[in-house]
Amino acid sequence: MSDISDREFINELFNGMLRPITKKEELDTWIAKIDHGSTWQDVLKEFTASVEFHLRVQGIIDSVVGSRRKKAV
Repeated sequence: MSDISDREFINELFNGMLRPITKKEELDTWIAKIDHGSTWQDVLKEFTASVEFHLRVQGIIDSVVGSRRKKAV
């Protein structure tokens, strides 16, 4: 992954874990963190600790659990 730019990294992070970035400000916020010394690992940790990410994961879990058929008893 070292062949990609910081912007590409952030875009891939969003695309893979949440959704495409729709606002330039979202991208700029994360790029600023890197510009001020955060590593990609720091950004990944902060990203996965975010409320937005946890809500996305919970939504996926809820949709999978809610769609499963109940086992016959």
